[in-house]
Amino acid sequence: MTLDTLIPFLIFAAAMVSTPGPANMVALSAGARFGLRGCAGLIIGLTTGKVLLNVAMGAGLVAAIRAYPMIFEAAKWASAAYMIWLAWRIAGSSMMSRDVPNRLTFKDGVIVHPLNPKAWAMTLGAFTQFTDTAAPWTPQVLVIIAGFAAMQLIFHTLWCAAGDRIASVVAGTKIERGLMITLGLATLATIIWAMLR
Repeated sequence: MTLDTLIPFLIFAAAMVSTPGPANMVALSAGARFGLRGCAGLIIGLTTGKVLLNVAMGAGLVAAIRAYPMIFEAAKWASAAYMIWLAWRIAGSSMMSRDVPNRLTFKDGVIVHPLNPKAWAMTLGAFTQFTDTAAPWTPQVLVIIAGFAAMQLIFHTLWCAAGDRIASVVAGTKIERGLMITLGLATLATIIWAMLR
């Protein structure tokens, strides 16, 4: 990857990772439910899951998807089912007690991106738009992995922090329940949006 493609890729990665999507809605909701410190495992898990997806793409999955587009379609539908379950879990939660055993953990985070339609689309986009098949492949894959990982650590943390801040204002108030339902519905809406793309 040359400097001519590196900067556009980093802009693409920042735009894709920072904008609303299922993972960011989960991060926002987790921040509201568990606080920023309670999201550390989730954030590391989200980043690790995306690294694993990028490794799989770089190791040949992108070529398989190009040859057999139905792989991408099947992955989208399987991932939507999991993300809908997460949306349900968010909508039914409360901000009042943050020290609970059922918080979203590293394990929950790791499976979000491999089961996230938006993550599949952005990863496939990065590999098809910003790589050169005539250039050495491994360095390009490493740049994509590092670029996405850096953006995720930054932006997923910011989304969790935003949720934490929202909770500090509305936890225990009359609007708390409506907000958690709204966050669950927002997660569901981003899933539907990703599926229809």
